[in-house]
Formats: sequence, structure tokens, C-alpha cells
Amino acid sequence: MPAYTLSIWLVYSDLNSIAIIITVAVFLFSISGLLLKDLKDISGDRKAGLKTLGVVFPPSMLIKYSCFFMVMYYLAILNPITLNFLGTGILVMTFPFIYFLDNTFIHLYKKNWNFDSGDLKALKGIGNSIFISNIFIGLSSFL
Repeated sequence: MPAYTLSIWLVYSDLNSIAIIITVAVFLFSISGLLLKDLKDISGDRKAGLKTLGVVFPPSMLIKYSCFFMVMYYLAILNPITLNFLGTGILVMTFPFIYFLDNTFIHLYKKNWNFDSGDLKALKGIGNSIFISNIFIGLSSFL
């Protein structure tokens, strides 16, 4: 995904610092999603003998690192260089960032990344944050 993002950028513009920042942000976003992708298929992957991330590593570790990559994604989007180039409209991304921090990251951090059945809302917060951030990053171009 990052290579695709950079190649599309290079069709329309020259390589510059904002291209690198956006490519890094897409990379961080992609890695975060990649870590979560295999969680739903752990039992099937074990039965099939596959060595996916969900089988090799504990789910709590994958969620923890996915959350850290999401924080780095938001920080890559909301930095002074990006704000200078894309304008203040990109600040709308603070809303999904705050939502993610409040509903997922801080909640799980306080629990030392140990999960129980009451953490379903926190885990859904990751998906909601991803969905909201995709919509808001598109909206930011109109602001």
C-alpha cells in the first residue's frame, strides 16, 4: 500500500517531504491493520497448520502493537509539516485520534493490555477509529 500511495503521488506531483510523510502514514496504518487481520481466523489457521501472525503471536500482543502503530499513524498525519502543507483542515483528524485514545488505547493501557469479555467496546474502537479516520481524511480536503 505505501508503494502504491507513493506511485500515485508521483504521477501528479514531485517527490517532496509531504509525499514521504503521507507514505509513512499509510505504511503505519497498513501495518496496524495487518496485525489485526488474522485475529478472526486463529482457530481455522491452527487447524490448517498455518503460521499466521494470529497463530504465532498472542492476540493481546498483536492488538497492543496495532494500537501503537495507530498512534504513530495519527502523529504522522498531525505533524507541523503536514499541517503546513495540507492546511488546518487536516486538524479534523484529531477527532478520530481522540476517540481512539479515549475508547481503546488508554483503556487497554490501564489494563496492561490484558483482555476480558468487557473489552469488546475497546476493541471495536479500533475499527471505528479506522472507519472514521478514512472519512475524515477525505473530508479534510474540503475544509
